[in-house]
Amino acid sequence: MITRKLSKALRPMALTAVAAILSACASAPTQYYTLAASDPASVQGTARFGVNLHDVTVPDVVDKPQLMIRSSADSSAVVPLNGSRWAGSLQDEIQKTLSANLVSRLGAINIQGISGSEQKLPIWLIETTFHRFDMILNKAAVIDATWRIKPVRMTGQSGRVCQTRIEVAAGTGVDALVQSQSQALALLSDVIAGAIDGRTQARTAEGASIQSLGCHSG
Repeated sequence: MITRKLSKALRPMALTAVAAILSACASAPTQYYTLAASDPASVQGTARFGVNLHDVTVPDVVDKPQLMIRSSADSSAVVPLNGSRWAGSLQDEIQKTLSANLVSRLGAINIQGISGSEQKLPIWLIETTFHRFDMILNKAAVIDATWRIKPVRMTGQSGRVCQTRIEVAAGTGVDALVQSQSQALALLSDVIAGAIDGRTQARTAEGASIQSLGCHSG
């Protein structure tokens, strides 16, 4: 009888605590993030060709509306941050960011989805497959991507397939982590642009590393 009375007395307190927690979660605003660079690189020259980043593949485990976070580099667990979401799908965010970066670096025209006279231009077709797109909270952003460039209507140019791993140290918090991931994509853009024009150099900064895992013609 005493236990039953105590349980009845505690029920209102427990319900009040749960309601308070749910209310706090509901009141916290959702943050939306984009990978677009805040300071895109200036055009390095005028190129009479177009670029078409027509295929981007990302791992299913991170291709979610929420930011998917790891607690450490060797952790197999990926945790969603429900209050932190991408402004668009992650695949679209990556595709738009890489396209904008390449257009800016090469002085090219983005002809993705465009038909008509622009399709008569020489173009570079670009594909990227991300094997890793890791966001390690308070530590680093890591990408591992295989990318292919293929020339169309270009005499004397050849295609290439390469794999590149990039790591950029991150400060504390989600904002800093997203910024580091954006920088990692900017560095990947530098690498791809350099393979196309032979001039663009990757602008490495302190805390960033670029590793080539191999290239071959194709």
